[in-house]
Amino acid sequence: MKKVFSLVIFYLFAANIALAELPQILAVVNESPITLHEFQARKRMIIVLNNIASLDGNTEKKLNKVALDSLIEEQLLLQHIKQTESKISEQEIEEAISNIEKRNKMAKGHLMKFLASKSLSLDSFKAQIKVELIKMRIFSEISKSIKVSQKEIDFAIFANNAADAKVAAKILVGRDKSDATRKKMQNLQQRLKNSNNCKEIKLNLYKDFATLIEINENLSQMDSQLQNIVKDLSPNQVSGIFETAEHLKLVIVCIREIKSLSNQESEYVVNFLSNKKLASKAQRFFEELRRRAYIKIMLPDYS
Repeated sequence: MKKVFSLVIFYLFAANIALAELPQILAVVNESPITLHEFQARKRMIIVLNNIASLDGNTEKKLNKVALDSLIEEQLLLQHIKQTESKISEQEIEEAISNIEKRNKMAKGHLMKFLASKSLSLDSFKAQIKVELIKMRIFSEISKSIKVSQKEIDFAIFANNAADAKVAAKILVGRDKSDATRKKMQNLQQRLKNSNNCKEIKLNLYKDFATLIEINENLSQMDSQLQNIVKDLSPNQVSGIFETAEHLKLVIVCIREIKSLSNQESEYVVNFLSNKKLASKAQRFFEELRRRAYIKIMLPDYS
């Protein structure tokens, strides 16, 4: 049964509080109170659905925080959806419960009967379902703004050595490592940065202080230092000045073509990057929602 309740996420944190000593209102979120009754119902649900057999003082403190945080997040999201004049219907909640039952090969109505048999609050469970649906709606809205650039795709592929690439590049090698040569290399770097074009590397620009090496080979055939530099550059982009044992160098990538990936591999990379961006934006959204709210907590030893 444990996997049925994957939406109830239990992170242990740390208070041995006798419920009889708690106030009737444990927190206020903007103008909405969180009552002792709601807290007890949520705490019991977490205990039962996560098969927590016994509680020591440290575990109970953590559990109290988890339960209260869950209710605070619930209030924040309910208030948010109300402000957006959007609604989660009872039908949507029932469909979500039905989907959980189908995924776990349960007969229709069995999940709620199970909860009732454990003396768990059906209202509290439905409230958690509603919150998850609100989150899904928020994720859906955020996802509309997610875009993945070709540069990000290339970087992810190279970072994970998922594919090789054909590279054409030009390497300017300083004749020495003197300050005078470095200054001339810096001036050339700035000029190439502004021109942003491989064709702009003319002999008269470097003949007094550097030589030019042209390469046309697979990325995997290059030495590790050059590989790392090429991976970080887009076509027609110039590198910073870097040193080897005897020389100062600049690299400008003219062509970098990733060798063919299957449609499935390409789709995997795009989905991975999109989901990573979505998770980051969603986290910032929820953090900002909490930061902007007035939250007063009366639960003793909450930390």
